[in-house]
Amino acid sequence: MLKNVMVYLVGFSGTGKLTVARELALLLKARVVDNHWINNPILALIDSDRVTPFPEGVWDQIAKVRQAVLDTIATLSAAESNFIMTHAGHDDDSENWKIYNAPPVNEESIGTPALNGGKGRILWRPISAHASANLAG
Repeated sequence: MLKNVMVYLVGFSGTGKLTVARELALLLKARVVDNHWINNPILALIDSDRVTPFPEGVWDQIAKVRQAVLDTIATLSAAESNFIMTHAGHDDDSENWKIYNAPPVNEESIGTPALNGGKGRILWRPISAHASANLAG
């Protein structure tokens, strides 16, 4: 059984990241850290009509939550623990495209080996048909 593995699933909303994460977690005996667990503690504190942009600084606060989770995984979780994280992106946000196109999390960035034993990077990226068209264009 693989140990000390971090899998990072990136894709747009509704593409099945959490569904895949839950199934993969059974195979890897991993804990799932869904993007909603990272975002919602901050977003729940902000009034939003889903039209008006969030106030400046919201994503910086969410980044602090994400970092606290990663720090906890790195320093307090058992060394042999496996984790699967999800990250949702949005088609109209250039920052999300940067995250989507970035290399996956690897041993240099969080201290866990890549899924294939550190011999390269593996990432499964579920995307919607709409997002797929954007990637081709």
